[in-house]
Amino acid sequence: MNFSDKEVKSLKLTDGGMSTVFTGMALRYNPNVVPKLEAIIGFNLENRKENYYLIIKDDKCKAYRGTVKNPTLLIFTSADTWMKISTGELDGAMAYLKKLYTVEGDMNLLLRLNELFSETGTQERSSQPMKNLDKILDHRGPLNISGKSWLNIAFTPWIVIWIWYSISPGLLPLIIATSLSIIFMVYHLKTNRPTLFEIGTCTYLIIVLILFGMELEFFINYIEVINNIFLGGLWLLSLTKFFSLTAEYTRYEFPKAIWSTRAFLKTNNILTSLWGVYFLCSAIRNLLSIMYKEFSIILMIVNYLLLIPMFAFTSWFQKWYPKKVIAG
Repeated sequence: MNFSDKEVKSLKLTDGGMSTVFTGMALRYNPNVVPKLEAIIGFNLENRKENYYLIIKDDKCKAYRGTVKNPTLLIFTSADTWMKISTGELDGAMAYLKKLYTVEGDMNLLLRLNELFSETGTQERSSQPMKNLDKILDHRGPLNISGKSWLNIAFTPWIVIWIWYSISPGLLPLIIATSLSIIFMVYHLKTNRPTLFEIGTCTYLIIVLILFGMELEFFINYIEVINNIFLGGLWLLSLTKFFSLTAEYTRYEFPKAIWSTRAFLKTNNILTSLWGVYFLCSAIRNLLSIMYKEFSIILMIVNYLLLIPMFAFTSWFQKWYPKKVIAG
């Protein structure tokens, strides 16, 4: 099984699209099913004219894209069909009988694919798989930018408050922040649907604007504490939904078949929990700053410095943890 590195490209879980699907299969490979197996399983995606390969050797499996000569098994399928098979939404045997895909090569290997790429006692899929993935509305609407960019946009009203209101407390920054949240809310209501974060932000800031206008002394004095309690609570509340807050946005970086996998959902649940706790800790920091004004600058610097390891951990964790979950 010799092949040139120039002819194929090694795939990573973070590549996205079908690359993620086949990398996930490679990580689920169980060498105990057929010890010392050496095989090349090819996938020709007819509707995309792309070729992917799972190279099995030395009890390891790796995913590649490119051209490999004489694969042991070659599967001709559509990307949609194989995504559904790989996540359990579609039974592989039934799909073959319905001629949803065709094969060339070792039929015995085809019959053992399910065993070879399923961990014993562990299901990569979520315990509550989401059905009708194709019917889920695209939250982004006509502005087809990345999910992470949409999350940054959704945070714009809060950035206005954190920067402008912190420097110059008053009604104007709150009016601007609330206006932005209403604009985002109206856009999503007219084009598709808003997320829990956008609904919560818009509703909360309207209430904040009203209470601030009523000049309630307690609310004005503790507004930054209350803001962070709300944000932390909103992030943690999103864990009760199928898509946690981070999953609601980052899912657009992956094919729909990945959205209901345990690796994707659990990774985002952990990150959502972490950020929820961070905001609650920020609320405590704000409270301490009010109680101990002489330490307010130090506490603020510490709070912002914590963002550096938070962002670094988030970036590393979302690449490392899915691989750990899939590999069992």
